[in-house]
Amino acid sequence: KTALTDGVIGDWGMNGLRWLGFDAFMDVTVDLEDIQDIHSIQTSFMRNSFTSMLLPEYYEIQISDDGDNFSTLYSLSYNIKEFREYCIEDFGWSGSKKTRFIRIIASHPSGWCWLMCDEIIVR
Repeated sequence: KTALTDGVIGDWGMNGLRWLGFDAFMDVTVDLEDIQDIHSIQTSFMRNSFTSMLLPEYYEIQISDDGDNFSTLYSLSYNIKEFREYCIEDFGWSGSKKTRFIRIIASHPSGWCWLMCDEIIVR
């Protein structure tokens, strides 16, 4: 339950430890337990094309005070500019908001790849 929020950053190797895999679609909600000031949200994704680990082409951060009604804080349609067999890309937002719940949605349109996500860091 806490693999993405336990504060332990993943190994940076080609098949790194501590990464959590999602089958082309990721939808994760983090409960901060009470409404808090937040200033940044960051996630990292690994690309290893040899093992069908691809970067998300759509990424969205939503926030909510009640866990039911979410609004979009940030969204990105990501077009890969250069092909690299292996890389780690950071996705995120910075600013100033108050919220209790943070929802991260990421997807790849292929439907057959793995999205490998590291820690969700909220500051």
